[in-house]
Formats: sequence, structure tokens, C-alpha cells
Amino acid sequence: MGTLQDWNGYRDALIDRVGDFARLSPDVLRGLNTIEGSAGRTGRLEPKIHEIIALAVGQARLASRREV
Repeated sequence: MGTLQDWNGYRDALIDRVGDFARLSPDVLRGLNTIEGSAGRTGRLEPKIHEIIALAVGQARLASRREV
């Protein structure tokens, strides 16, 4: 897997599609929310992994609200 050269472009493209994903798979989005919440409670995930999950869930929430 190569390195990500254009983080801002990737983030913008991802944000544009999260709302589509949330509409097509709301149960998966709820599952991601559950994972994000449990990461902090169990202490099983390294802090960086927890932050990545939190960012993804946060972006998904924002995108799904914009699409309504």
C-alpha cells in the first residue's frame, strides 16, 4: 500500500461519499459508532487507532446530517 500524498483531496472525497454510505447502510454506521464508543471504555486500542475511528465516525455523522 502506498503513502497518501493528497490527504485533503482524499478527505474531501471521503466526506462527499459518507452520506451515500450512511443512507445505504445505516446499520453499519451504527456499528461504527458502537466501535468508536467502546474503544475508549476498554482501553484495548492504541490512542492513534482510536483517533482514526473517532475521526471517521465524526465525519460520517456530519455527512449524514447534511444529506437529510
